[in-house]
Amino acid sequence: KQWYQRRVRGGIISENLGQFHKINFMRCARTDKGVSAMANVFSMKLLLDPPTTSEMVEEINKHLNPKIKVFGITRVNKSFDAKNDVSRRAYDYILPTWTFAPRSSFTSKEITIETPSGAPFKFIRAYPPSDFKFDDNLKRQINGVLANFVGTKSYHNYTKKGKGYGVAESKRYVISFVCSSPFVVDGMDLVKLTVIGQSFIYNQIRKMVAMVIGIMHAGFFNDTDPEAISLARISKVFFASFGSNQYPIPKAPALGLYLDRCLFTDWEKRYSANYGKINTDEMEPIREQFKTIHLYSPMVKAENEKHIMADWLSYFQDRQPLDLQKMEQGEKLPEKRKMDPLLNKLSDV
Repeated sequence: KQWYQRRVRGGIISENLGQFHKINFMRCARTDKGVSAMANVFSMKLLLDPPTTSEMVEEINKHLNPKIKVFGITRVNKSFDAKNDVSRRAYDYILPTWTFAPRSSFTSKEITIETPSGAPFKFIRAYPPSDFKFDDNLKRQINGVLANFVGTKSYHNYTKKGKGYGVAESKRYVISFVCSSPFVVDGMDLVKLTVIGQSFIYNQIRKMVAMVIGIMHAGFFNDTDPEAISLARISKVFFASFGSNQYPIPKAPALGLYLDRCLFTDWEKRYSANYGKINTDEMEPIREQFKTIHLYSPMVKAENEKHIMADWLSYFQDRQPLDLQKMEQGEKLPEKRKMDPLLNKLSDV
C-alpha cells in the first residue's frame, strides 16, 4: 500500500490515481497474517517517469520505508497479469538448527505464561543446546521426510476447517521441498526449508513444517532400524495425513516463514526473448543483502528475546499433539480433537 501511495503515482496520470481497475493493478500473491513477503510481483500500466526503468526504481525507493524495496521493473506484454501468469511460488521457512536437536540436550526452567483466556499457566521452557551440530546425515533424513510432500496431495488436514477430503480446493501440487545446509546469522545456526508449489492454502506450509518437526522428534530414525525402514514407516504417516481420516496438525510459528519469490516459468519460456525475465540475476545480490538485514537478523533477534520457536517446541514436545502411531496404522481417531489453544497461541506470537 505504501509503495503504491508514495511513489508509483509518478507513473500514473492524476485522474487514474487510486483507481486500480483503470491501470489493471494486480498482485501476484498474498500471505497469511504474520508471514513476510520477500519478493512479491505487481503488474500495472505505468508511464515511465523517470524515463528508464532503472531510474524509476531508484526514484521510487527514495520515498519508501527502508523495509520496503522495489528490486526491479520489467516491461511485459499488454495481457500480462501478475496473478494469472505466475507458474509457481517459492516459500522459505527459516528455523534454528537446534529445532532438530534431541530433547535430552535441552536445559529446562519453569516460567509462567498467560493462556488465551488470560489465566496464568506454569510452563517448562526448554533452552536449546549451544553445541548442537547439524550434520549431513540429519540433512539427508530431513530431505527424505520432506520428499513425501512432493506431488499432488489433499491438504485437508493441513488447513483450517471447511476444506474436506476430496474437495478440489484442498488439493495442491508441490514441486519440491528441500532443506538447506546450515548457515550462520548473528551468531545463530539456521537452516532453510524451501518449498515450491503452484499455490498454497491457509496455514498449509506452517502445518507442513510442524509435521516434519514432529516426525523428526518421534524416534523414527534410530540406531536400530535401517534408514529405508524408517522412511517407509514415515511414508505411511504421510499417506494417512493425505487420506480421508481427519487428524489435527498444529501450526509451526509464523516467524520463520516468508514468500521468497514468485516464478513465471511458463511466461518466460514464451516471452523472455522479447521482454527479458521477471526475476533477473542482477537482482540476486541486492535481494540477499536485503533478506539478511530485514528478515534473517530480525528473526534471530526475536528468537533470542522472545524464545518463540523454543517455547513452541517445548510445549509441542511436552503435549505430543500429533497422533503419529495411529496415523502410521491408518487408524481413525476415536473422537474429533481440537488443537490445544495454548499451542496455537505460542505459534502466533
